[in-house]
Amino acid sequence: MGFLRGELWLAGGAILAAGMWLCVWAKVNNHVSADVLVLGSVGMGVVYLLMLMVQPGRASRGVWVAMILVAVLMRMPWFFVPASSGEDYFRYLWDGAVTANGVNPYAHAPRNVADGQVDNPTLKRLAQSGRGTLEGVNHPELRTIYPPAAQSAFALAYWIAPFDLTGWQIVLLGFDVLAALAVLGLLRAAGLPLSLAFLYLWNPLLVTETYGGCHLDILTAAMVVMFAWALARKRSIVATIALALGIGVKLWPVLLLPFLLRSLWGN
Repeated sequence: MGFLRGELWLAGGAILAAGMWLCVWAKVNNHVSADVLVLGSVGMGVVYLLMLMVQPGRASRGVWVAMILVAVLMRMPWFFVPASSGEDYFRYLWDGAVTANGVNPYAHAPRNVADGQVDNPTLKRLAQSGRGTLEGVNHPELRTIYPPAAQSAFALAYWIAPFDLTGWQIVLLGFDVLAALAVLGLLRAAGLPLSLAFLYLWNPLLVTETYGGCHLDILTAAMVVMFAWALARKRSIVATIALALGIGVKLWPVLLLPFLLRSLWGN
C-alpha cells in the first residue's frame, strides 16, 4: 500500500486502541463524566468509518502484525474491568453453574433458589458458593430463556472459572477468534483481500459489546459467519452444523435456513 495510505491506516488503528482504553478508564472511574465515555465511543465510530477509505490493500507481514496488535490492544483492557451488578452476564454465570452441575437450568427461577424454596442440595450449595452471582441476576423471578447451545457455553465458562466473569470472557474470546478465522476464510472464498479482516478485528462496537457488555451475540455471529463460509465452499455438513449451533444460541439464524436448503437441493 502507498506510504501515506499506510500511515493513515496505522494511525487509525492506534486511535481505535487508545480510544478503547479511554472508554474503559472512563467506565471504571465513577468520578469521570459520562461525556468522556460518550465522546470516546463516538470518536471511535467516526474513525472506524473513515478507515473504510484507507484500506490497507495487500496483506503483508507488517499489515498482519498491525492488525493483530491493534485487535489485542482493543480487547485487553476489558479483562481488567470488575463485574458490575445488573448485567446480563450474571444470568449466564448462574445458568452455567446450574448446567455444569447436572441440574436442569429451565426448572427453577433464580429467586426461588435464593429464597430457599427449592429442595435441591446441589442448588443450595451453588446458592452459597455463588451468592454474589445469584444476587446479581436480572429478573430473578423468571426462568432462563437461553437455548441449549448457549447453556453449553455458559457451562464451559463455569468449568474454566466458577462464578468468575473471566471464565465467560475467555469463552467469548474463543468464539471471537473463531469468527475472525471464518471471516478470513470467507474473504479467501470470495477472492477479496485478506487485509479486509481489519473491518472485523477493529470494529469498536463489536469489541465493546462482546467484552464490555459480555453479551453472547458473538457466539451466534461466529456460527453465522462459519455458515456463510461453509456455503461458499460447498461444505453442506459444516454449514448444517454451524447453522444448528447458531440457532441453539439464539433463534434468529433460523431465517437463514432457506439458504441451506437451496444449497442441499442444488447438491
